[in-house]
Amino acid sequence: KKILDNPGQPLTFEIRYKCKNGEFKWIEFTGVNLLHDNDIKGVLGNYHDISNRKKSEIANSASIANITAIMENTTDSIWTINQSYEVIYINSVFKNAYKASFNITLEPGTNLLESLPEYLIPIWKSRYDRVLAGERFSIIDEVPTATGTIFIEVLFNPIVINNEVTGASFFGRDITSRKLEELEREKLQAQLTQAQKMESVGRLAGGVAHDFNNMLGVIIGHADMLLDGMAANNENYIDLTEILNAAKRSADLTRQLLAFARKQTIIPKALDLNKTVDGMLKMLGRLIGENVELIWKPSENLNPVMMDPSQIDQILANLCVNAHDAINGVGSVIIETENIILDDKFCNNHEGAVPGEYVLLKVSDSGIGMTQNVQEHLFEPFFTTKEVGEGTGLGLSTIYGIVKQNNGYIKVTSKPDEGSTFYIYLPKHNIKGAIYQSIIPGSTLSMGSETILIVEDDPAILSIVSKMLKTSGYNLLTTNNPIAAIDLAKEHENTIHLLLTDIIMPEMNGHDLSQKIIEIHPDIKTLFMSGYTADIISTYGVTIENINFLQKPFTRQILTTAISKVLHT
Repeated sequence: KKILDNPGQPLTFEIRYKCKNGEFKWIEFTGVNLLHDNDIKGVLGNYHDISNRKKSEIANSASIANITAIMENTTDSIWTINQSYEVIYINSVFKNAYKASFNITLEPGTNLLESLPEYLIPIWKSRYDRVLAGERFSIIDEVPTATGTIFIEVLFNPIVINNEVTGASFFGRDITSRKLEELEREKLQAQLTQAQKMESVGRLAGGVAHDFNNMLGVIIGHADMLLDGMAANNENYIDLTEILNAAKRSADLTRQLLAFARKQTIIPKALDLNKTVDGMLKMLGRLIGENVELIWKPSENLNPVMMDPSQIDQILANLCVNAHDAINGVGSVIIETENIILDDKFCNNHEGAVPGEYVLLKVSDSGIGMTQNVQEHLFEPFFTTKEVGEGTGLGLSTIYGIVKQNNGYIKVTSKPDEGSTFYIYLPKHNIKGAIYQSIIPGSTLSMGSETILIVEDDPAILSIVSKMLKTSGYNLLTTNNPIAAIDLAKEHENTIHLLLTDIIMPEMNGHDLSQKIIEIHPDIKTLFMSGYTADIISTYGVTIENINFLQKPFTRQILTTAISKVLHT
């Protein structure tokens, strides 16, 4: 009909029809009118089967549509350039991202290098030149955004036609989630490595502490005894004093190592931090010097904490010494307390913190501050920024160990030239039951005449302890064997006032021995002593909070004061 309606005009069209066998065919038909004396006599036409060609066209059209749809619906950025850095293709993801970053709308034909900020041109030219030279590679970029930094991985692929690089294609993918997971794993691995390192040092400290403390006990004891009553002008006085002081410093180093390793022997009690700190202010003032102002800001209605008072002394003394060293000339140290609650949000952002109620002890100084690198190693044992001979590197590791031993959390904030602030979170204590106090030596030498049974398996320690107590007036029964001690107790008809025994010995531990001796002498009192760490002592069923305990090494004054307190309590 179309041909008949258009006389003299050839017409070509395609038509799809169904064959008798049910198969569909595509036919291309070309026809023209047959005119005679201006009358249409008919139609002349021909047709041929174009089914195969039609199928190919449809397939190609669908393929191009699918590829375009894929590139437009992906979350990846996709773009291609030619050898002149001009855009050939760009999908909407990259177009939108480019617009957001540089406020430039990219279109095909745009020169990508010319559209970049100047500081980025050398970076991206180097990358484009590499890929346009035929290199395949990938790069991960950190990209700042309004909501924070994201990580983009870009794949660089040359486009090769007939063995010639005609351009390049790029695929950019947001890998922020994956990268953050990797960084978190690296962080956890670093924390694990740090924990293992600290645990190794702790085991080393605990392993050597007993033998080292015993040796120091012998040195301190003999030097102390020789100095007792010696005139200051004696030619040996200065040498013995140096020996005694060196031994005491060695004992302090051992205690610092044990504090770091959380194996320090402690006797906790309920403390009001305000009163504890208030009682230390004069001493702390002497530590920081006259040029540094000490500012004390206690919080009202402060909750109690449960810990050994001597550990508070160690924490504040170490922080004030560090503050003094960090302040060049005049400055200030501020000590504050506060009741505080650590919530899940805080703990999620501070590894090692546990939600709950705490008492915050905050110490700030106006010193030179610290770099991030120094802060990362701050609590490691033996790490110090001081000159050789000016510090052991155990001060802050001691604080770390004390805080961890008391189930607390510690953090520090600092910047160069802006000072440092230490935040120490100690768990709030709900006071229940009896509170035990540590034995604190008096200022004068205690004398006595009571009978003491001494049981110590180390002959050198037994000898010096016996000499200390004998010169202090006490009557002594001594042995290095627990079984022999029981026999001595049975054979001794008069009163034995005190059992002074080591805790860990061959054949029988001191706790079991004391039970046997009490059966023989019901009114006897007991003072335990040990050079082992608290965790090892506890494996023998002894909880030092519930006993009269003396940590080795000790001086004659500390020993006699402890004995006097036990005998007269």
